[in-house]
Amino acid sequence: MGEISPTEDTLARLISEARNKQPSELDQPWHIGICTQYNILPDAIPEIIQFMKDKAGNEEGLLGQTTIREALWINRLYPTIKRLRSVTDELTRAFWMHVIVSGYVLRERVSEQMSEQYPNTSDLDRLYFASEDPFSDVAMTTWWSRIPPEYQQAILDVVEEEREITHEELEQHKSRPLTREETKMINECFDILKRGGPDALSEYIITESIGPRKWHDAPHVGGIIF
Repeated sequence: MGEISPTEDTLARLISEARNKQPSELDQPWHIGICTQYNILPDAIPEIIQFMKDKAGNEEGLLGQTTIREALWINRLYPTIKRLRSVTDELTRAFWMHVIVSGYVLRERVSEQMSEQYPNTSDLDRLYFASEDPFSDVAMTTWWSRIPPEYQQAILDVVEEEREITHEELEQHKSRPLTREETKMINECFDILKRGGPDALSEYIITESIGPRKWHDAPHVGGIIF
């Protein structure tokens, strides 16, 4: 791009600073008592509770853990997500709520790592809400190709962090160590995403028949799609 590349020492310092950033309070667990502090509307509480039930596989008496950051994005997005043409029943609603909220959560975390004032979500807005089929090959490829390389790398760095979180959350949900097959499936998803971007992951999902209808039966893989 005609700019002078940073030195190796500068890159090492920037990477070290990013890795050593203290966890944000927004990534702490959400509960109803904290809604007033973060201006989460009462109407959003049922949506957040359902999001937590979906994380727990809708097992009776269980709620999955949801962060304050996730709750804030549900609070902002749920009215628009419910109006999507793709949302035809409760199962597709749960699927799209998870996918879209995870996308915005991941973008915000990337933005914080890059010390930006706020996350620029213009491309996500177009991907999820301008197209009738956000998961089409054309939409996915166009979206990824328009992201600057430094953003792509930052996204993949955060995705790598999600790999470990996903393993831990799934073990907590199942109350047992993951099987070799479950571990292999999660790692394959992350590896494919890191090698080929979301278009490659989309092809893998289609090939393995992982979608809204099998979402509850498949390992619950954090925010790996975006």
